[in-house]
Amino acid sequence: MAEQHPRAEQLLAGAIAFFASRAAADGSPRTAYLTRVALTCLQIVERELLMGPDSDRRQHARLRQLLGIEASLPELELELCRRIRSRDIDLSDPQLRCHLDDTAAEQLSIDNPKYSGLHAALSRRG
Repeated sequence: MAEQHPRAEQLLAGAIAFFASRAAADGSPRTAYLTRVALTCLQIVERELLMGPDSDRRQHARLRQLLGIEASLPELELELCRRIRSRDIDLSDPQLRCHLDDTAAEQLSIDNPKYSGLHAALSRRG
């Protein structure tokens, strides 16, 4: 099948470039603020498209290993919550802590990569 043009990533990059140029343009403070909000939203979507699938695969693998069962990622997340609630898995479990730290860092890398706590956490992990 022939590749469709333009691709979603290309459309998104074009919208981001447009809003980035408009954020600094003359206009009312309200319009400038709303433009920056729209730009931030589009940048999060872009990072989710680029990084989300790999992050989900890593999280899925970690949860399969941690829980010892095969299931979809949403099912594994529910099972993890169930086990934490019922205290079948201890919050001090090193493998759980590693999974939670990695999952939080991956999500922050998508949602807010400039967050200073993310950089501190990543430097501690090595």
